[in-house]
Amino acid sequence: MKKNGFIATSILYSFFLVFLSLFVALIANYLHNRILISKINTSSKDTIYAINNTKLTDLSVGDHIKFTSDDNILNSDGTWIVAKIETSGTNKKYYFISDLTTQNVNINYKIAGSDKITKYHTLTVNFYETLRADGAYTNAIKYGGFDIHMVTSSFLNRIRSEITDPYIAAEIFNPGGNYLVYVDSAITGVAANGATITYPAGSYYEIKKYNFTSGTQMNLLKNYCGGTFNGSKAVYLSSNTFGYMNVQDEPIDRNSKYISFCYYASPIAYTHNAGDMIVDITESKSSDVLSSKLSNLYNFRLVAEKTLSTTSNNTYIAGGKGTYLDPFIFTNGVKQ
Repeated sequence: MKKNGFIATSILYSFFLVFLSLFVALIANYLHNRILISKINTSSKDTIYAINNTKLTDLSVGDHIKFTSDDNILNSDGTWIVAKIETSGTNKKYYFISDLTTQNVNINYKIAGSDKITKYHTLTVNFYETLRADGAYTNAIKYGGFDIHMVTSSFLNRIRSEITDPYIAAEIFNPGGNYLVYVDSAITGVAANGATITYPAGSYYEIKKYNFTSGTQMNLLKNYCGGTFNGSKAVYLSSNTFGYMNVQDEPIDRNSKYISFCYYASPIAYTHNAGDMIVDITESKSSDVLSSKLSNLYNFRLVAEKTLSTTSNNTYIAGGKGTYLDPFIFTNGVKQ
């Protein structure tokens, strides 16, 4: 009996020890989970706090943002990117450049002296100039007070020379397709064939995108891109002040680079052959100058300028992270 009693007591103690071990493990796991949840809650609170307290004046070059439009001129789903910031004391002047979807292509608008009723107009350069003259763009963004205009040659020239981060430069200069550029100051320089050429002030040019592979012959760049490549950086012709050539690492040899795409508007006649393996069909044009101010076959890209005070309390971001896939959202500047 004593032997059996000892065995029974041993079994009882064994179960008790197993129970204690499981209990301690469960308590330890519970406490660990509480700590993790507390950290997650703290992190979430910090994230929400940061979002709720982010202002327009906290944005940096390269940040993406969507503005709520107050009328039908602009598309609220269009995305802008911060291209330039000028700081003076407590003031910051922001330059936002749009994608190709921000400008609506059909606008419900009344033209004074022409239309007696409001109706939809297809967007052309002629209509754009009318909207600018009427001041329609001033309050096109709900917050109001933005100077909105078509992207200009001088603006592209400034940001091309100032932005040194290649990834940000590629995002700013590459909206994904062709668009119009307004030449706001005459440009004179040397073309690919050595001739002296001029982009007249007040003219519009369609800047076009061309994609390249790593094996592209360098002699094609002058004709397509208005420049050359020295193996490490783009070298632009003196006439090419607002085009862009994107330098990228070779996909296999990371120590070598090549031009992956470029944007260029030619002021002289050119022929791009399909045999170059750059264009799908042969292009033969007298130039890339706007063919007609009444044509609706062109994409528009806009620049929105606004000076903001860092001490202002009505410039809060409504949400987002500022990335291409999750841009900041700005409505009326009121803190959420």
